[in-house]
Amino acid sequence: MEAQSQAIATPAKTKATPRWVEAGAESKSPSKSTAKTSGRWVEGANSDKSTELPELAGVRDGIMRQRMNDLGAKGETINIVAVGESGLGKTTLLSNIFSKDLRAHSGNDSHLHPVMKTIGISQTEFKFVMDEVPFRVTMTDTPGFGDSLDLERSFKTVIKYLDFCNKNALQEETRVTRAGSTNYEDCLVDAVLFFFAPHRIKEVDLEILRRIDGKAPVIPVLAKSDAMTMEELTLFREEVVKTLAENNITVVHEPFAVVASMYPKKTSDGTVKVGREYPWGFVEVENEDYSDIGALRRCILTDGLSDLKRRKIELYEGYRSRTLLKRQNGLFKRVIGTLIRVAVVATIVPLALRMERGVMNRLASSGGKESDSTSQGQSERRSSRRRR
Repeated sequence: MEAQSQAIATPAKTKATPRWVEAGAESKSPSKSTAKTSGRWVEGANSDKSTELPELAGVRDGIMRQRMNDLGAKGETINIVAVGESGLGKTTLLSNIFSKDLRAHSGNDSHLHPVMKTIGISQTEFKFVMDEVPFRVTMTDTPGFGDSLDLERSFKTVIKYLDFCNKNALQEETRVTRAGSTNYEDCLVDAVLFFFAPHRIKEVDLEILRRIDGKAPVIPVLAKSDAMTMEELTLFREEVVKTLAENNITVVHEPFAVVASMYPKKTSDGTVKVGREYPWGFVEVENEDYSDIGALRRCILTDGLSDLKRRKIELYEGYRSRTLLKRQNGLFKRVIGTLIRVAVVATIVPLALRMERGVMNRLASSGGKESDSTSQGQSERRSSRRRR
């Protein structure tokens, strides 16, 4: 009973409520009319947390669903440029990457059209659906260095095309009316595949890379890697990485060693594989023990696509800033020149008018004196005649 009475006598704990503490004053509850400008709300140690708002759910799923709907409707656009010497299999590699024979240019989903005919550049554009995502791929094949005896002309061909893409993107971005126009990002180059010949790096390779650097993302490709042993390939890959770093040439990925071929072979189990046939065996282009085509495809289409697009925007922003700044400087110079011409005219014209008035006054004054002297002479002659 005593314990029970003690339990009954013990007052029940009440929930602590927030209170207003004034600076240097007693605690008291605030009111709307007497709210102080100095003080703070103090939460009780045992405040009721049941009044907290619940966390929102489904936001991420909703945003991702909208983005996937947009991706399914608009698709993905990829622009690739192949640069390198002749005979390194640039067109064949592009065909392997997208499993499309670009040499034939046949089918309803692909077409070939020349771009900038005067410099010998052609584009292949085709559309396909991969994992329910529509892709529009534009692949630009530049003339090989060995196609012309003038290397400088070959260099200018590539650089002129990259500048053309950046200029076209800037025109699309700064267009006054852009409804229905092409997205400026689709005009930019996502990746430049630069092809190295086996075994050694040539000075011509470094020269063209120096000129390309900063205009588009560059991915080095070690072409015809089956022409080297595994040890030679490892050493050559290391040499390429070291040489690029020494020459301050930025690339977005380490070199891909590839074996490109469009030769199909039917195996004993009925499957068809693509590769190169040698007396000692068959090299399959999709076998990543011998070729990095699969890794290169993932870099361009899936795993590295966001990084490529981010890098191309960074490079474009640099081009855009330089171009607009140059335009502003040119406009400033024209304005200054106009102001100088106006100032010169405003200074010279009044001076010329004053000089002209001075001359006229002098002429008028000299003319008056001559007439006075003439009149005086005539008067003297008349007086002399009268005296006679």
